[in-house]
Amino acid sequence: MISEGGIEAIQSFIVVTAIPVSLLLVTTFWVPLQKQQKLCMKINLAELLN
Repeated sequence: MISEGGIEAIQSFIVVTAIPVSLLLVTTFWVPLQKQQKLCMKINLAELLN
């Protein structure tokens, strides 16, 4: 059986490793959305000028 201290250590490890992974995932989704928005704005501007 795992002791109480061992469970706390595992939980702390999970939290510490999850923070950088979540930051990586946020940037992975955020950057393409920004690029897509800029592209859509360029396309709409080009259509307005024609």
